[in-house]
Amino acid sequence: MLIAYTILRFGLGLSTFVPTALVISNWFGERRGIALGIVMGGQSLGGMVMAPLVSSTPSGRVSEDECQMGTPPVKH
Repeated sequence: MLIAYTILRFGLGLSTFVPTALVISNWFGERRGIALGIVMGGQSLGGMVMAPLVSSTPSGRVSEDECQMGTPPVKH
């Protein structure tokens, strides 16, 4: 299980944080550090907000429709 989570975390990092950092670094010239701080902080804050939302669903899981639409889970 630990190996599976390690591989999953590595894949998520390569697919979210690395491309975001590359795009922001190339897009902004002067205030690159501030832009990176705002974007990385927003990504982390989004993860902190989504965890309680997902756990507050009646079954503790997100339905298939919500995953496909990319909408936040809502209590039914």
